[in-house]
Amino acid sequence: MYITEDQRVKTHIERAVVVGTSATLTLAEWQRTITDFGGMCAYCLTKPFAVMEHFVPVEIAGTHVKNCVPACTGCNGKKGLSTGDGLVNLFGKETIERIASYLHSRKEGDGGDNPLVNRTEDCNNNPRSLAPIIEGDAVYSPQQFARFIGYSVLTLQRWDRQGILCAYRTPTHRRFYTHQQLTAYFEEDKTE
Repeated sequence: MYITEDQRVKTHIERAVVVGTSATLTLAEWQRTITDFGGMCAYCLTKPFAVMEHFVPVEIAGTHVKNCVPACTGCNGKKGLSTGDGLVNLFGKETIERIASYLHSRKEGDGGDNPLVNRTEDCNNNPRSLAPIIEGDAVYSPQQFARFIGYSVLTLQRWDRQGILCAYRTPTHRRFYTHQQLTAYFEEDKTE
């Protein structure tokens, strides 16, 4: 079953309301968080996210912009209800400090102001440039995008280096692609 991000936010808001904790996360804030992590798990940074993870359990801290990150199912299961030193023991001090620092930097209502800036048309001019994100535009990891278009991740990396199909970068320089790029790819494919 496919769940939209709007449904995901509503479900987690309802969970927080039921347990009587903060329930203020907006769809724009959540989409910004997903984008900031390039659609990847905030913990391992290697697998596409599958769930909304509460850094501090929802029963303690609620569902808000300073407590929710994307996670893969493996890291979500591994984390469970762990907090504090338990998290450090599971994921390492550097990982937990990175996520905590990110969450601390977020402000309520900051879903609209995206720190990502335009990248050049030529991928090679500025390979570390960051992407413009249209609010509501889905983002895909290289693995997801490759699966959609029927090519390998290695091909996408080569195309990025050659300027054929430029990947965007997150603030941590991870590649990702947008739904707009996916649509353009198939539109271009039809005209050839």
